[in-house]
Amino acid sequence: MFETGGTEVFTVLESGSVGIGTTSPATILNIVKDQDADTSLVVDNASTGTAAFSQLGLDNQRSGDSRAHLYLFGTAYTTAGRYIQDGALLESGSNLAGGLGLSAANASGNIYFYTAGNSERMRITSAGRVGIGTTNPGYELDVVGTVYASGSSRDYKEHITDLVVDTENLYRLRPVSFDYKPEYIHLGKVLGNGHQIGLIAEEVYQTIPELAIYNNGEIRNVDYEKLSILLLAELKKHKQAIERLNQQIDLLDAKIEKLVQ
Repeated sequence: MFETGGTEVFTVLESGSVGIGTTSPATILNIVKDQDADTSLVVDNASTGTAAFSQLGLDNQRSGDSRAHLYLFGTAYTTAGRYIQDGALLESGSNLAGGLGLSAANASGNIYFYTAGNSERMRITSAGRVGIGTTNPGYELDVVGTVYASGSSRDYKEHITDLVVDTENLYRLRPVSFDYKPEYIHLGKVLGNGHQIGLIAEEVYQTIPELAIYNNGEIRNVDYEKLSILLLAELKKHKQAIERLNQQIDLLDAKIEKLVQ
């Protein structure tokens, strides 16, 4: 043991456990400080070199990189991939097949994400709902703000041809109103009377299979975004038909005008 001013401050037990501020360390290293202030454990690398960083590691003694790491990179560190100058990183080693978990074990505990100090940007609630721009998500994913998804550029595509599909099948689709079963009510939107409107995925598959969305090999949803493309194709057909009718009307008007003369 080590003492200062008659007070024991550092203890090493026969088992090898080390206590700082405690004479009975419960773990290999047990640090105790009873004070109404910050109690910290600091790893400080004062170097300003381009390879300087601080690291805390947890190792399970397997071969290769089997650690979990907490890194803090210096202000002059040479950024390389995920190792970013003047930044921090938490990661699991390349030999840890189980990956990295983040858990709030309390039944009412949320997980919060902040940037710019105290600005909350995202949270995962204890119910599993994700909120971006909102602290009270009402859906599995609830975003307050603008959502943008890009993937329609010609640069991303090949084998581009005009759509050839029997849009008459659109008229065979059956719009329905319905209520979600209690165990699936989270799938719907919060509406005034609780009733939802839409299509039945299995029926859509029988009519226009391209609109069916699968999950784990089973039909579970309808691609309503693609449905709008089929509606556009049908609208163009009607426009062409109207143009032909207008041409015929113009011809009939011309004939009638000649007869009248």
